[in-house]
Amino acid sequence: MLFFKGMKNRSNGFTLMEVLVCTTLLVSIIGLSSALLLTTSRYLERSRSHLMGEYVAEKVMEQVLSTDFYDINSLATTGRYTMETTLRGKKKTLTFSYQLAIKDVSPRLKSVAITINKGSAEEARYETLVAELY
Repeated sequence: MLFFKGMKNRSNGFTLMEVLVCTTLLVSIIGLSSALLLTTSRYLERSRSHLMGEYVAEKVMEQVLSTDFYDINSLATTGRYTMETTLRGKKKTLTFSYQLAIKDVSPRLKSVAITINKGSAEEARYETLVAELY
């Protein structure tokens, strides 16, 4: 409790000013905490989306690497990859589209690029080189 000059005969309890200050502090702390939780939730969702995009790129790359070196050019195409996951306790189906681009760098070396799109403006590109083994 705050004591002011001239207030010697004061009853027990809080003044209006003390209540307002405590309420303001409490509302500020709750507001900042909820903003922090919301921001963290958005980053987690974005991170999960990138991780799943990397999973799709890995699956497409495995398909490329399991194909004979001279048949890789026949894979250059677009496609869709659908997966089911659980988000916030609810099952959700996510669909990713991908584009596979293959370029000949030299007679025994090819550049393989996979562009993953999650349906929104988010896009990720993964690229590697594949060489012919003797």
